[in-house]
Amino acid sequence: MNYLKVWGDSMKQLRRSLSSSSNRSNGSTSEDRLLRLAVLGASKVGKSSLIKQLLKQKVDDAYEETIEDLYKYTSSKDPDLQVDILDTSGSDEYLSFRKRAMKNYDCFLLVFSLLDESSFEEMKKIRDQLYTVRRKRTSPFPLLVVGNKCDQPWRFMSKDNIESAVGELGHEYMECSARCFDDTKISFERIIDLSDTDDVFAGQAGYLGGVHDGSIFVKRIRNINGAASIEWVRLY
Repeated sequence: MNYLKVWGDSMKQLRRSLSSSSNRSNGSTSEDRLLRLAVLGASKVGKSSLIKQLLKQKVDDAYEETIEDLYKYTSSKDPDLQVDILDTSGSDEYLSFRKRAMKNYDCFLLVFSLLDESSFEEMKKIRDQLYTVRRKRTSPFPLLVVGNKCDQPWRFMSKDNIESAVGELGHEYMECSARCFDDTKISFERIIDLSDTDDVFAGQAGYLGGVHDGSIFVKRIRNINGAASIEWVRLY
């Protein structure tokens, strides 16, 4: 393989990507606002299905364990806001990945299954982990609890009782089904609405000095409470 050619082609693609983002209508630049949203919850509650319904309006019934996947989303309410949606693993085997997301992301969608009471208890456990990880951060972080699979005829608890239990935790609650685009979109748009999108910042883009499996990476430098946070993000 001609790695020099791959690198050259990758740089051309990256420049086109950055150029297109800087030439949006209304005069925005490549430093558009960025909101980072992490989707948390136990395994098999439908986190990946919700994201795919939002972005592709379809659901794949075949289950495939998620380790960590990153998606791009643009809100119809605010086209100048780029939303990075991180799909996290529900397995404790990848707990370090989850904690990293808890530490660095701006807002959180906490998902459980209305068919599985144990996933509700796991949701509360993950919520406690989140507060433990973020205890040194003085700024509040938006969190929305979502009960998935509301299209099914059976549930382990009534909606009123779940709303009461989630309310006691201090959070807003919504229900949706990964098979319904409208409800799914409303849930994602709600957590965006709860976030202070006027205060988010997409930092400068830089080049990674190498090619990793032919993929392009962009370095984002974000200013969080006066401290620089650097991450490499693959462009899909």
